[in-house]
Amino acid sequence: MNLDPINLPKFFLLIVFGFFILGLILVSINAHFQKFRLVLIGVLLFGLLALFATLVNGFSFAQFFGAFGRNTGLLAYVGLSVLLLGTALTGRKMFLQRVIYALIGVSLFNLGYAILQWLGLDPVEWANPYNAIVGTLGNPNFTSALLGMGAIGLLTLILERMNFLARIIWSIVLALMLFISYESDAIQGLGVFAIGALFVIYFRFIRRINPVLRLSYFVIIIAGLFLSVLGIFQRGPFASALYQDSVTYRGDYWRAGWAMTIDRPIFGVGMDQYGDWYRASRTEAATLRRGPDVTSNSAHN
Repeated sequence: MNLDPINLPKFFLLIVFGFFILGLILVSINAHFQKFRLVLIGVLLFGLLALFATLVNGFSFAQFFGAFGRNTGLLAYVGLSVLLLGTALTGRKMFLQRVIYALIGVSLFNLGYAILQWLGLDPVEWANPYNAIVGTLGNPNFTSALLGMGAIGLLTLILERMNFLARIIWSIVLALMLFISYESDAIQGLGVFAIGALFVIYFRFIRRINPVLRLSYFVIIIAGLFLSVLGIFQRGPFASALYQDSVTYRGDYWRAGWAMTIDRPIFGVGMDQYGDWYRASRTEAATLRRGPDVTSNSAHN
């Protein structure tokens, strides 16, 4: 726990609940097979590919449990696949509403903890090389994205199910989510919220109005997304606001991952083995940009 206090607890819960859900799925699979056969077949094929990738590249502890600090090996993907199946089999409207409530609840908990970190009152002395706002996820990018998703869920409730006073109070909470996301120095949360809010506004208001106005709305969205993508890649009018050095580094990671894909196109390099192949696959420019000792164990794609 002292060495990996973030991923191991999540990994533990994923596997425990994943196998519990797997038991429930196996008991009722005959009743659901016809309706969900494409999902079942797709997950089965993915599982077989992951298993073959593990065996072909030499079955190992690291491939089964995942790289240290990541824990996204074969076992993790089995757990995630089971969650996908469980969600498909139980994904009724009431269930999805509960998922939204749970997402908002988790986001609010992280918001409270992130505020303590922003104020310098974090009771935990993390060995943290990032911005102080890492929430319970150990990374400002992850926390920012979580707050952005929670803010989307909260926005749907504010627009649909609250009286005036409740809307005022929860709007302040939503604004606080976005503020803390901004203070984390990670753009993910604001970007996620902006895209989600556009869809929420469309389904709540825009789809009921004149078709010409609907078309204008989509034209504006597409233009905004195009300019935002340009800004992320240091182009266009939004470059100063959206570009971060980490985008360039991610480009280096993506190119290394693509080189691994070209070299081993069928079974790859093994589950969670990107870090073992990064030095051999990165470009000369990537080596010179940050120095030969800087490596990565994830493609960050």
